[in-house]
Amino acid sequence: MCGVAGVSNGGLNKEKIAKMLDLTVHRGPDEQLMEYGDGWAVGVNRLSITSPLESKTQPLWCPKKKHIFVFNGQVYNFLELRGQLERVGYQFRTQSDAEVLLYSYLNWGTEAFLKAQGMFAGAIWNQETHEWTLFRDPVGVKPLYYCCVNSSFYFSSEIRSLLRYFPSKLNESALTHYLRYRYVPGEETLFQGVYRALPGCTMRFSATGMELRRDPYISFSTENSKQDICDEEFADILARSIQMTEKTEVPKGTLISGGLDSSLLSQEVIRQDKKCDSFFFDNGYDCEELKSLDFMEKKLKINVERVYASSKDFQLLPKVIEALEEPLGDSVILPTYLLLRAAGKSNKVIVSGEGADEIFAGYAHHFAFDRLKKIKTFIPENLIKKMVERVPVVLLNQVFPYPGQLTSGQLQKILQIVDKKPGSFDSGLQLFSDAEIESLVNAPDWSGENLRKKSIDSLRDLMNLDIQTWLPNYNLLRMDKLGMHFSLEVRVPYLNSEVIQASMNLKNSELISFWGKRKQKLSRI
Repeated sequence: MCGVAGVSNGGLNKEKIAKMLDLTVHRGPDEQLMEYGDGWAVGVNRLSITSPLESKTQPLWCPKKKHIFVFNGQVYNFLELRGQLERVGYQFRTQSDAEVLLYSYLNWGTEAFLKAQGMFAGAIWNQETHEWTLFRDPVGVKPLYYCCVNSSFYFSSEIRSLLRYFPSKLNESALTHYLRYRYVPGEETLFQGVYRALPGCTMRFSATGMELRRDPYISFSTENSKQDICDEEFADILARSIQMTEKTEVPKGTLISGGLDSSLLSQEVIRQDKKCDSFFFDNGYDCEELKSLDFMEKKLKINVERVYASSKDFQLLPKVIEALEEPLGDSVILPTYLLLRAAGKSNKVIVSGEGADEIFAGYAHHFAFDRLKKIKTFIPENLIKKMVERVPVVLLNQVFPYPGQLTSGQLQKILQIVDKKPGSFDSGLQLFSDAEIESLVNAPDWSGENLRKKSIDSLRDLMNLDIQTWLPNYNLLRMDKLGMHFSLEVRVPYLNSEVIQASMNLKNSELISFWGKRKQKLSRI
C-alpha cells in the first residue's frame, strides 16, 4: 500500500516528482523512492505491508528495462499468480506483489487485472514508445488522478500532488453534480482539468498527455454469468476472499458497525487472529447495532474499542474535508475520521465491510424497488403510492426486513425510485431542487445531466448503478482517503472481483434474503 506519482515531458522532472511525493507522504511513511529518465519520472511513498522487511521494491523495472511500474494497493492472491508465472519462465527478484502484478500484465494483458484479487491503481511507463498506461481495479477501491498542463502529463494517488503544478479552478459543471448527488460521479472532480482514472479500465497516454486509448476490461452484470450459483458455493467463495484478505505480516484490526456484513466479516477475521483489534463507533443511543455488538463480544470473546464523538469534534470538519480533498455531503465523514484515527494508532491494516450492501442488494431502496416493481404488475402505480403513504411508518418498519429504521423522508425518496421516468433515481438522492441548484451555479446545460439517461428497469440496473457511481466515488473514496490520512490500509474483502461476479449469479430472491440467511448462521456461532 502506498502513494504513487509520475510526470512526463516536463523540465526538472526529478525535482517535480520529489515535491509531488512529499505532499502524500502520509500514504507511505516507511520509504520514498524515485526513478527518472529522459523526459519522465515516477515515484512511490511506501507503506510496508507485504514483505515489510524488504526495501526498494518500487518503482520496478522489468528485466529488459522496457517498462517501469508503480502501483498503490494490494494483490491478495499474488503467491498463486507468481506460481503460474514461474511455470511459464518468469524469474522474480523480489518477494513483492508489485513484481507479480507487473509480470502478470506483461504476460496476460488486461486479463491480469481480473486474475488479481485485490485493490490496485497505478501506471506503467513504456520506455520505447514513451507512453503511459494507467490502470485501476474493477470497482475503484484505490484512487488515481491525472491532469495535463503545458504539454506535460501528471498522475498521482491524490489530487493535492497535481495542484502543486496545475493551477486549477473550481469545476462548476462538477459542482452541480455535487449539489445533486452529494458527491461527484464519473471522471470529473471539483477541480477543473483534474480527472479520475476509471475503475475497471486501462487508459493509454502519450508523454504529453494526449489520450490514445481506453479499454474497459470488466463490466459486472448478469451478462457475464454462465450459470446460477448455489448458496453453499457462494458462501465458500466469500469465506475464501475474507481469509485471503485478512492475511498480513503487520498489525491489523476490524471495523464493526453492528450490521450483519461487518459482523460476519469480523467473525471470520477474529477466528484467524484472536489478537485482532476491533473498533466500533458508538453514536450514544440504543439501537439494533448495539445489540448485535453485545452479541458479538459475548460469542467471540473479543474486546471492542468504542469510539465516541463530542460537540467539540465538529471543529475537525476542515481537517476531514482536507483529507478527503473533495467534500462529501454526508454526516458520516466525521465518525469515519474518528474511527480510522483510533484504528491507525496501533494498526497498519483494517478490514471493513464496505461494498456488501451494493453487491447483495442490502440497501432499503433495493428491497423497496424489487418488491414494489412486483406489486406494480397488478396494482396501478398511483394507487401503490397512495396506499404506502397512508400506512404508518411504524407499521412499515415492523414488516420491512432492513437493519435500520425508515423515516417518512426516506420513504418518500424510496417511492420516487419506483417512478420509471428518466432521472427519477437522481431526484431521490438530491438535497437541493433543480431550481435551487440553477440559482447557485451558472453551469451550461447541467439540468439534463443525470446518472441514468434511461429508466431503471430491474434490480440489477439499480445495483450496477450503485456499483459504478456511489461505491467508487463516495463510499470507497471516503474510506481510502481518511484511512490513508492516518497511514492505514483499509481492506474490503466483499469487493474482490470473484465475489462480485459470483453475487451477480445469485437470483434476486437470494440477494434480497441474503442477510437473513447469514443472520441465522451467525446466531449459531
